[in-house]
Amino acid sequence: RITTSIENTKSPGNVQLVKVAAEAAPSAADSRTKLPGAVVELYRDTNGNGELDEEDTLLGELEEPDGGIHEWRGLEYGGYFVREKTPPEGFLRDETPYYF
Repeated sequence: RITTSIENTKSPGNVQLVKVAAEAAPSAADSRTKLPGAVVELYRDTNGNGELDEEDTLLGELEEPDGGIHEWRGLEYGGYFVREKTPPEGFLRDETPYYF
């Protein structure tokens, strides 16, 4: 007789994005000019429909530990959206909610 034990554990994930200047866009994103100062919000796709709507939950704003790089650590499994709340000074807001 063989006995096994299996423990199901949660493995949190992270999201990181880089805000860059589109007009200074060579082919590689990492060589573009990073834009610090944007405010990016994180939403949980609460109803699971893949569309940002009033039923979804605002979790807060991503941290900006390095100019133009935004991140959130410790996400549970599921669908999320990021959306720019405030653009960097002198730039237009990207109103598109990005699902992941």
